[in-house]
Amino acid sequence: MQIQVKLQRSGEPLQIPFPNDWGGERSGEPDDTTLLINQGPRWLTNDEVLLVEQYIAKLPYRQSLEKTGAILIDPDDVLLSVSHDDLDTAEAAAELPNTRYLLGGGVRSIAERVLIVRERGYRGGALRAIAADVNPDAEE
Repeated sequence: MQIQVKLQRSGEPLQIPFPNDWGGERSGEPDDTTLLINQGPRWLTNDEVLLVEQYIAKLPYRQSLEKTGAILIDPDDVLLSVSHDDLDTAEAAAELPNTRYLLGGGVRSIAERVLIVRERGYRGGALRAIAADVNPDAEE
């Protein structure tokens, strides 16, 4: 999954080096040595978001990473393979409103429902925990 982020405060762009032993997922090329971020929205992986947040915490001035709310779900997201009933169960367990039905009538697609659940903040382990509730054989 990728999350759209940007720097909250104006200033210089940040060129953040990837640690030599960094094994996290990259949004760019595998051989990129730095990650560039500024006030323009860009897509980062969860691993890169953590790297940027750690880098920002060490800056001598105030800066923060702003998540725009937009996300890209991976085509192999475990929730894309569950049923509407499974998503109903997952939403209820997470105390989220049910997203199955459209306001004007009809049923949302599984992909649209998964995108809504992801945009509501379920990332990484938290999403896997929900997926495990509805699909105990899901990989961690």
